Amino acid sequence: MQTIDQILYVEQVILGAVIHHPDTFRRLIVDLHPDFFQHNHHAEIVNIIHQLDAKQAPLDLLILSQLMRDNGFDNESVAYLRVLPTDNLPANRQDSYIDILKQQCERNSFHSLGQTLINRSIDPTYPTTEFYAEVDKEIRKLINLTRRISVQPLSQILSNYFNKTFNTETSAIEWFESGLNRVLGNFTKGDLVVVGGRPGMGKTSFMLTQALHTGMQQQKPLLYISLELSAQRIGEKLLTLHSGIPCKEWEHMDAWPSERKDRFLDSVNAFTNAPIHVLDDATLNLYQICNIIRQYKAIHQIELVMVDYLQIVNSHKKHNIREQEISLISRTLKLLARELDIPIMVSSQLSRATERRGIVAFPMLSDLREGGSIEQDADKVLFVYRPEYYKITEYEDGSTTSGKAEIHVAKNRMGPIDSVRLIFDHTTQLFEADKEAPSYYRFGDFDFPPSRDDEFPPAPF
Repeated sequence: MQTIDQILYVEQVILGAVIHHPDTFRRLIVDLHPDFFQHNHHAEIVNIIHQLDAKQAPLDLLILSQLMRDNGFDNESVAYLRVLPTDNLPANRQDSYIDILKQQCERNSFHSLGQTLINRSIDPTYPTTEFYAEVDKEIRKLINLTRRISVQPLSQILSNYFNKTFNTETSAIEWFESGLNRVLGNFTKGDLVVVGGRPGMGKTSFMLTQALHTGMQQQKPLLYISLELSAQRIGEKLLTLHSGIPCKEWEHMDAWPSERKDRFLDSVNAFTNAPIHVLDDATLNLYQICNIIRQYKAIHQIELVMVDYLQIVNSHKKHNIREQEISLISRTLKLLARELDIPIMVSSQLSRATERRGIVAFPMLSDLREGGSIEQDADKVLFVYRPEYYKITEYEDGSTTSGKAEIHVAKNRMGPIDSVRLIFDHTTQLFEADKEAPSYYRFGDFDFPPSRDDEFPPAPF
């Protein structure tokens, strides 16, 4: 740990190098922040330097001195500039000295935050629920302040990408169905993937089918956050998907043939070492959820997070308008995905506007409930759609819609907008590949007479 005199010396050396050497000034100006300087006068000088830079004015001793006088500094403060060292620093020493100042800034900030929390803890009027929000706010602020801005050459970016993408030891997370992989590609680290649908479409089952594939077949650790269903219910649904035996039939296990019993017990045993973690506490707010995700990323190296579903999450801040709260939640989850370098997949309810459009109730991005920001923050948006739910019995080619589902890719930053037809097992609620589906088709495979529109009148609200 540096002494006060050593920190003062580092500040003087950096300021002198910046003032007397234009190349050093241009190299360090982005990382030079007044909060890094403990000496108040040094911080004030840095503020004046940033004013000059904002005006695109040249920086030298005379110009800086005049601007300081214009801002009310006395002669003694201006004369201090001539005391600063005039020697330049090699680039590696510049970075090291900046890091010293950043680390000291962090220590001071933690100390100040600790003192604040101590004072608040003995204040009976201060609500304890605000502690979490205040700590999170200060730490996020400190991270943004001290992070180093890194501009990389394109050659390095591409090299890192190919090394990460084609490293066989760290294969990417795949979708459970090849058609989805064809349209969406593998899961991309840092992406926010939204799965939308009206109630009854099977959003949760779609998420669990993907969780089963990721955790069981690929053996990738994941965290499934269920704010609607209990952990026990999630376990039952996963076991149903894996075994193919609905949980409502488990109570009659004694009457099963031995082959069915063995299949069921094999499924139970298969989950013994499955790297699937389930969180079902619906009382957690956004801040607590984010901290749990960070914890499991650090301890269990999770590679995928699933949140079911977005509209149930409560932020740690009070908002009068629900859309603003949903906007904060979606943006926070997107930034968390970037921060932890993992994909985060969330389900989202759709508004009733879907049904208002008539018989062919294809979902649209504007249907995402309580949040136009969701479609902005999301990297991929998928809609689960089952035509038979709306009494549509046939596709345009004459094939039946019974037991069929469609995944409409409505947004895809890095790929096409397309649809994938799947099989949906009503008994187990498992999504599977539809081998008879057309290999390529887009939205709008239905053609119905206008007279059928009356079967689904617009909702009265």
